[in-house]
Amino acid sequence: MRKEFAESILKLCKKNKKIIFLTGDLGFMALEPIREILGERFINAGVAEQNMVGVAAGLAKQGFIPIVYSIAPFVTYRVLEQIRNDVVLHKLPVIIVGNGGGYGYGIMGATHHAIEDYGMLNTLKLNTFIPSFDEDVEETLKLIINSKKPAYLRLGSGIKPEWLHYEKYQPYRKILKGNKITIVAAGPVGINAIIASREFAGKIDLWLIGKTPINEIPEELISSIKKTGKLISIEEHVDVGGVGEQFVSKLLELGVNKFEIKRLTAQGYIDGKYGSQQYHQKQSGLDVDSIKLIIKEYLGDNLFSKKGGYDGI
Repeated sequence: MRKEFAESILKLCKKNKKIIFLTGDLGFMALEPIREILGERFINAGVAEQNMVGVAAGLAKQGFIPIVYSIAPFVTYRVLEQIRNDVVLHKLPVIIVGNGGGYGYGIMGATHHAIEDYGMLNTLKLNTFIPSFDEDVEETLKLIINSKKPAYLRLGSGIKPEWLHYEKYQPYRKILKGNKITIVAAGPVGINAIIASREFAGKIDLWLIGKTPINEIPEELISSIKKTGKLISIEEHVDVGGVGEQFVSKLLELGVNKFEIKRLTAQGYIDGKYGSQQYHQKQSGLDVDSIKLIIKEYLGDNLFSKKGGYDGI
């Protein structure tokens, strides 16, 4: 999504002179056109991410729209204090952009992975946007800028299948219609869910989740969960603070409690090794084949007796 992000920034910056772009000495071979067009509105803050967020907060206080860009863990974990104290507590419209969400940076290892990011930021009541497809990025940025609120944009790799037709980015999008299992998937890993679910025509009610925290759930999605009684949540994020956990909490709050749930989440580093994003997805059961297997088991009556169970409700 980095290329699409850069192209979207160029379009928006030409229309809005208040946008200022800050990078932590990253974005080579992608951000050069932005630097050329923005001139002094392009700031390379160097490898000083904490200072970069503080500068962005000051710019926002002066009425500008700062966009802070870096690798996802560098612009979330490393600067959590500055995000909390400088941005969120003052409700400043700083846009934090993390590239390579989840296991996006693959072989570079845990220091470059962000699998706890939006759960952590949601505790600060910071809105997180997780586009599923490359084509979603521009629309997502427009929504964030128009909201005039602090936000986190998590970029990944979202190559849409050619056969898929879908609506433009929304926090909730229904992709497939079915009556046996309800699936909610967050961000680009949802593409694996789409490919896996396609084999079960008419059985999977599949929704893409593009925003956290889960503050509300569409009535149509609630009705789907009530009808199927089976929910699978899929995300490239750990279970604590993730979409699945947030979903269950919100459903219970709404009085919806007669359903079973299986949460497919990032499992960290099971074998202590590092590999590609696909390697880690397979290790965590987030790849297409693993999702197919879960769906097949879940269409039966003995999923939890087979797998030992986790959190049926």
